[in-house]
Amino acid sequence: IYIIIFKIPSASMPNLSLHPLWHTAMPAYQHAVGVITHSFSALALYIMVTKTPKPGRAFARYLIGLQISITLTDLNFGFLASPIGLYPIPGGLCNGVLCTIFGFTGHPGITLMFFTVAYVGISLIYCFHYKYIIILEMAKHHTISLKYRCAFRVVISIIYAIPCFIHMGLYRNLYASLYYLVEDTNYRAFVYDLTMFPGYTILIASTTLFVFKIMILAVIINSYFVASTFYLLSQQLTTISDNTRKLQRKLLMLLLTLVPLTIQLAPLGVYAYSMIAVALTPDINNVIFCFQMTHAFVHTTILLATTPSYREYLML
Repeated sequence: IYIIIFKIPSASMPNLSLHPLWHTAMPAYQHAVGVITHSFSALALYIMVTKTPKPGRAFARYLIGLQISITLTDLNFGFLASPIGLYPIPGGLCNGVLCTIFGFTGHPGITLMFFTVAYVGISLIYCFHYKYIIILEMAKHHTISLKYRCAFRVVISIIYAIPCFIHMGLYRNLYASLYYLVEDTNYRAFVYDLTMFPGYTILIASTTLFVFKIMILAVIINSYFVASTFYLLSQQLTTISDNTRKLQRKLLMLLLTLVPLTIQLAPLGVYAYSMIAVALTPDINNVIFCFQMTHAFVHTTILLATTPSYREYLML
């Protein structure tokens, strides 16, 4: 069946079998990680709302938006979709409530993954953009118009929404084409047009790669904001105030939020490579997915540990 679908010699065929352990281990891991990270995220949101000093409340709203975006991503991974990937086959098993209770296929959950990951990238860019604007106004002594700010954010939102909407139109319900891989019929398999539309195999991988590239774009944009901000601050060393120095330290701490973005970003590139090159195995890709699911916990830990007011509250 594999040779017919992918049209490659059997000598180069990787092992596409999914170890039976994943059927029980992955849902247990996803739910455990979900409970831990959501409890931690709830604590972080409470601290941000109640313990943020007055001068930092404007920026805290952006951090709250970022925290919510990461929490939604983890909610989808841990409970709504709870996917078990079958890469390099562009499909998987859905063990979340969307499938087991509401009767959907896995496609809505994967689509939600695209939207929530894009939301994380947007929220992070908004955080860095806000800091950049604040310091730019302090250094140049002029106000950036609201029209410019809104235009920039609208453009960023559109760019990140494009692959999400493309993905919504990729799916064809070919459950039977993966049925032979599934012994437990309680799992709902989903696949992206392997048999009737072979070109979609490349398209779904390319869409994943597109998301990978725009997340790289987030890193590039944020790096530009950071470099520009430090340049502006370096020009004001003789007149820099204590408040500006605090902004500089906060920017350095915000830079650490690129760590969980990398945890989210790198696996997407691996999945795209696996589907396009027909490389790796489902077991390897699911191990990588387990690593990807730690992003919410890592982000929240960095946020609470590097923000003085939040860290002091936790110490007390």
